[in-house]
Order: sequence, then C-alpha cells, then structure tokens
Amino acid sequence: MIAGFTPLYENSKNHIILFILRLNSFSFVLLSYFIFFLIVVIPFEIIKSYFDIHLGNIPSLKDMNTLTIFFAVVFIAPLIETLIFQIGVIKLVYYILPKYPIIPIIVSATLFGLTHFYSIYYVIYTVMIGLFLGTLYFISKRKKISPFWVIFSVHALYNLTVFVIKEFSIG
Repeated sequence: MIAGFTPLYENSKNHIILFILRLNSFSFVLLSYFIFFLIVVIPFEIIKSYFDIHLGNIPSLKDMNTLTIFFAVVFIAPLIETLIFQIGVIKLVYYILPKYPIIPIIVSATLFGLTHFYSIYYVIYTVMIGLFLGTLYFISKRKKISPFWVIFSVHALYNLTVFVIKEFSIG
C-alpha cells in the first residue's frame, strides 16, 4: 500500500460504523429492520417466486381467533425465540469460544432454522434470518444497547409485517 493512502472502502467503512454507533436505539431498530428486508426477505421472496417454491406444511393457526394469532405471532414467538436462540445460545457458545463470535452466530442461526423445518427452503430462509439476528446481537453489544430488545423488536416487526400481509391478503 502507498504510504498515507487510505483506500476509499476503508474510509467508507469507518463512516458507516460511526453512523451506526451514533444512532439512537429506535433508529437502529428501524434501520436494522430495513436492512433485514433488503438483504434477507426480498431476495428470498424473489427466489421463492421465480422458482415457484412452496414453503411446506406450516402449522395452521386457522382454529384460533385473530387476536390470539396476533399475540402468538407478533409477541410470544419472537419473545421465546429471541430468549432461546439469539440470547441463550449465543451467550453460551460465546462463553465457550469467546475468540470466535461467528461461531455462536452460526450455531444460533442453525438451531433457529432447524426449529422451522417446514421445508428445506424454509430452513435455509430461517437460518439466514438467524444469521442476521445473531449479527445484531454483537452490533447491539458494541452499541451498548440491549441485544434482547433490538432482536426482539426486529423479529416482532417482521412477524407483524407477515401477519398484516396474510391477514389482509396484501400481495
């Protein structure tokens, strides 16, 4: 490298990191949700549509009333899954392997995906979701904000979006 020369991507990377670290918690959650849609949800929806992939036998909630489904999907599932997979598993694996933060993210995401075994496609999709949420854990720690609330909020917002689309047949 030429002395005194900083590559453009290095300078840009530092600006992005500083921008993220300076965001307040609410803005960070909204930005994370937006990025989540851009890099996980939209690509997988395009692949699903292009290849006409079916998600498999996802348990039906038709026997429940709408309010019960809403609370189960938007609050209870993200709460339990965040506590188990993104907080519990990541903390445990990171305690064992503190030098390699990618390992807890991968283990957490894999277990998260395997609990959504409705089809191979859906497992891969939820592993990608888990990778994103696991990464949010470490970014939140670096920002010194609660990883639990960040991950729970992004997960709940995603489930709320899916609920609204399905409930009101948007799309």
